[in-house]
Amino acid sequence: MENYCENLLDYVNNQGTANEANGLMEHLHVCQRCQGNIDLYCESLELMQRDFTIQDVPGSLIKEILDFVFEK
Repeated sequence: MENYCENLLDYVNNQGTANEANGLMEHLHVCQRCQGNIDLYCESLELMQRDFTIQDVPGSLIKEILDFVFEK
C-alpha cells in the first residue's frame, strides 16, 4: 500500500497487512486529506451497518405484498 491516499478503503476494510496499517497510521499524522476521508469512510460504514439491520417482518405483510405483486 505505497500510496496511502488511494488505498484508504482497503485499510478501513481490513484488507492490508499489519505493516501497511502501521504505515497508514503514521501517514494519517501528516495528511489532513486522509484524516478527513478516513473519518468519512468509517462514519459511512457505521451508518450503512445501522441502516441494513435485518428486521422481522410480519407474515401477514409478506402475504399482502406477494398477493399484490402476483395479482392477476
